[in-house]
Amino acid sequence: MKNPGLRTALFCLVSAAVCGLLNAARCPDFLETACPIGALQAFDQVPTLLVWLDWVNWVPGLIFGALFSLSVFGWRQLEHRPRIVRLTLASGLIYLLAGPLFAGVLVSNEGSASDGLGWLMPAGLAAGLFGASALAAATRALGPSGLGVPETLLRIGTTGGLGVVTGVAFVTVCFYGGEAVFAAWPLAFAIWQIPVGLALRPIFA
Repeated sequence: MKNPGLRTALFCLVSAAVCGLLNAARCPDFLETACPIGALQAFDQVPTLLVWLDWVNWVPGLIFGALFSLSVFGWRQLEHRPRIVRLTLASGLIYLLAGPLFAGVLVSNEGSASDGLGWLMPAGLAAGLFGASALAAATRALGPSGLGVPETLLRIGTTGGLGVVTGVAFVTVCFYGGEAVFAAWPLAFAIWQIPVGLALRPIFA
C-alpha cells in the first residue's frame, strides 16, 4: 500500500477489532465482578496483583504495538525486526501500566461504585494521557527518528493531548455501551488506537 498513513490506519483498525473482540469474549458481562479486567473491577474494589497479570490486561497492548510497528516497518526488512519487537513489548507494558492508573483514579473515591461514575471521565483522561504520551516517548526512543528535542516534545505533547480526548471517549463508549460489549469494545479501541497510531507515525520522520 503506497499511502503510509492509510496503511497505519488500517493496521490500527485491525488491532482495534482484535483487541475489542478479545476483551468482549473475556468479559461478556461488562460490570460482572468476575471479569478479570482490572480497570472494570475498580468500580467495586481495588484489583489485586493477580488480576493485573491476567492476559486481558496486557495482550491488547502487545497487539497494538505489533500491528502499529508492522504498519511502519513491515516484516521483510530484517534490520527493523528488533525495533518491532521492542516497540511491541513497550506497548504491552504501557497498556498494563495504564490500567492501574485508571483504577487508582477510580478508587480514589473510597471504592463507592455509585460515586465511581463521577470519576469515570478523569480516570479515562489520566489513562489516555499516560498511554499516548508514553507510547510517543517509546516510539521516539526505540525507532529511527530524525526529530530534534523540540520537535520530539511537541509530538509527545500533541499525542498526549489526543490521548486525553480519545481516552475519555474510550471509557464513555465502553461504559454506556456495556449492553452490547461485542460492538462497544471494538469501537472504543478504534476510537483510541487509530488516532493515536496516526499521531505516532510522524515521530519516525
